[in-house]
Amino acid sequence: MPTPRLASAAAAFYVTQSPFSDPGDLAALYADLPADPRELARTARDLVLHSLEGDLFAYAAPEVTTGAVPFGAARRLFTENDGLRTPRTVTTLAPFNGPSRTVLRG
Repeated sequence: MPTPRLASAAAAFYVTQSPFSDPGDLAALYADLPADPRELARTARDLVLHSLEGDLFAYAAPEVTTGAVPFGAARRLFTENDGLRTPRTVTTLAPFNGPSRTVLRG
């Protein structure tokens, strides 16, 4: 079975940075990541350790409770910084039909 290909508009969408994905001054930190998507995906998967896998790797995952998460500070950060606010419109992910614009709020 042939591998499906993205339409050029959809492919362009996935390689374009957004305000949420643009590394800015930290771009140099990504220079050593693999260019091959399969290798990059494996690298990303290897960074994640499920909390139930700790015994497999002799690692005790720390317990995080909601009291340890500063929700108030995060809420203030997202309401005070316009760059972190939900945009009025977004480009939706439609890999095989191409991206489309969706209005989230008026």
